[in-house]
Amino acid sequence: MFRKMHVYDVDGVLLNSAHRHKFNISGELNVEHYFNNLTPEMLKKDSVLPLAKQYIKDCINPEIYCVICSVRSMNHDQLFSIAEKIGLPDKIMLVGEHEPPLAPSQFLKRAALVRLFNLKQFRNIPRFFWDDSEKNLEATKDLFTNSFLVKTRTCGQ
Repeated sequence: MFRKMHVYDVDGVLLNSAHRHKFNISGELNVEHYFNNLTPEMLKKDSVLPLAKQYIKDCINPEIYCVICSVRSMNHDQLFSIAEKIGLPDKIMLVGEHEPPLAPSQFLKRAALVRLFNLKQFRNIPRFFWDDSEKNLEATKDLFTNSFLVKTRTCGQ
């Protein structure tokens, strides 16, 4: 039985995908550009960030239910890239079904996580969240025991 849950975002938290980022004048990620650069060639350029070491340990710990929660749709190449670089968790939650997503990431992530946390086995265990977006953390803070803002210089933010 799982004793706690760890939820991770991917881009800017576990993997450096800054080479695929372009930002609008407002400072927001250009989502269309980002999704257009999810090619096998560009995915190969993603590099592993330091927090991935903890993530990998969490994935093999039988007491931790490990989740990737990301606003992206995923094809075989993307899934293989994540598996090859950092391994697969217990669950992958892809909350951006459209390219680009139809709603802001904080709303998509919150809705998906609420559904997961309503499952009996996850209602009363400690839950921890790592994300590089303050908006995502703010929108989900009441769902977690603790949340952590991950800031890397490689994100382009």
